Amino acid sequence: MNNTFFKDGQGGIYLPLGIFGCYFPADIIGEEPGMPTRHGAGLLQYHRLTKAQWRKFFSWLQKQGYTALRMFPRGESIGSAWEGLDLGGRLNRTLFGTLTSYMEIAREYGIRFQLCLFTQPECSVYCNRLTAMAFGPRRLSAAELASPMSDGYIDETGEGDRVPFVPYERYFSDPAVRRLNKSYLDELIPLLPSDDVFTVELYNEIGWSSPNALIPNAFRWEYKNDIIDWCADMVSHIKRLAPGLPVCVSNPGVSLLGHDPAEWQMKIKPDFYSVHNYPDCCGYFPGLDYALMSDAALKYTMSAGPAMYGEWQCLNRGEISRHDEGLLARDMVWLSLLSGAPGTVSWLGQSWGEYGSAARICASLAGHNLDRRPPAIGIDISDMHKTLLGCEENPDEECSMPPGYWCPDTGAPDKMHRFCKKFAGGAYERLMRTEQASLESGADFDFTFEPDKYPLNDIASADPSLPVEAPPGYHLKYMAAQGGVYIAYLRNYVNMPVVGHHEDGTPFEMFALRDRRPVPLKIMRTAVSETMKLDIFDLDKRGFVAECITTKSYDAGVTSHDFVLIFK
Repeated sequence: MNNTFFKDGQGGIYLPLGIFGCYFPADIIGEEPGMPTRHGAGLLQYHRLTKAQWRKFFSWLQKQGYTALRMFPRGESIGSAWEGLDLGGRLNRTLFGTLTSYMEIAREYGIRFQLCLFTQPECSVYCNRLTAMAFGPRRLSAAELASPMSDGYIDETGEGDRVPFVPYERYFSDPAVRRLNKSYLDELIPLLPSDDVFTVELYNEIGWSSPNALIPNAFRWEYKNDIIDWCADMVSHIKRLAPGLPVCVSNPGVSLLGHDPAEWQMKIKPDFYSVHNYPDCCGYFPGLDYALMSDAALKYTMSAGPAMYGEWQCLNRGEISRHDEGLLARDMVWLSLLSGAPGTVSWLGQSWGEYGSAARICASLAGHNLDRRPPAIGIDISDMHKTLLGCEENPDEECSMPPGYWCPDTGAPDKMHRFCKKFAGGAYERLMRTEQASLESGADFDFTFEPDKYPLNDIASADPSLPVEAPPGYHLKYMAAQGGVYIAYLRNYVNMPVVGHHEDGTPFEMFALRDRRPVPLKIMRTAVSETMKLDIFDLDKRGFVAECITTKSYDAGVTSHDFVLIFK
């Protein structure tokens, strides 16, 4: 990773445009599920498939423009137990062999991996007796099973088996656990194929308990400092083992309403932060669509370091059409890239060819330095950041979410409310409204803790680098690249609320996507770009449509299409 982008083996840009890879819908490859999974109906699990089926999946990915898969280190599951790569300080060679075979074949299709290293603690051999008993004996040799992993860490069961166990609350601070975590990393990291793994992630959605935990689906606010310390230690250890391997951490999919990603960036110091966000988990303000709110969360996280999306998707699939999901994928990739993210990865949300379009357009700029140039406008978020952290430190006893909206803190161990206090406190909405104003005016900006580094500190200021005017009926997003190139995204925009219903049948707005409507579109240059060559790509037509050398404007007629503009 270098500044904005990941690099390939030849020093060019590698653009990770990805999806979750441990399981996927069976209809993607025209197969029957065969057996039910714990993850939902109609899904296939990679470790139960043949190599021929893997190839069908990878071929489909390649045709859609995917270049990356995000993988958990999981194999079989039994109840709350998950087979992982870490068997209490030793590498699960059997599962790792399956995973490396998967990666080797994916390489033929141009696909690389974001690999999570650890299973969530509550499902691991460290905290879950069932995991240790079910998978330890199957994966370790007799000599390994006979050797205690650490003094004071092994419990004797009634059968005389040595079973590793610590309660969840001790996982992050227990010295023996840390030593075994590092022993496992010492064995694993040198074996990772650098051609296939472009980044590693500690584990999925740190700070959140899984559905399999004793306290399920809840933030573990009470262990925040221990978790941060463990993360910082693991990141540092991995960097010592493999200095060139990017390491990331991920947040639960609630935008900024859970653990604060800027704080965690500053204290953990990963190479980048993997942001997760879902529309029915991040709150909703009328007039703000899910992609807009996602970009605001990304830019907030980037105030403290590099970031990219690791999960996004409209989980309400019954409410969302293929057309709507395609527009969302388009927004997620272009809003993210032009904010300075090095790529984007979804959960099971499909790109419907939008990733392929993005990859082709970016490939047309080969040879140009596309690292993002800092904008002129910097919005000071110091006070908003303090307000959000204050909600964690001074929670409320009562929930403040509007009726119909989910609040995970109803299941918090201390019964206190932080998530909803952040949503209702005003700072979160101000961040989102700043992003809205930016897209409506076309102005580029950073959220920042160092406003003195920016010439302008107001989103209403005239953006001196704006290459094109924001046309009526469109949102405008642009990026000035270090190599002198400008990339702009025009999205035809009408807010489209997705409506849910209370138990009594009354409707309420759950979240919003975007709709479109035909409007007259004239693309007008500003003084910044009037002498530059302009290439216009129609994203609905999947390609280049016009080249303008010095003309002041381009008349696209009446249209609802979305466009990418390249000035160079």
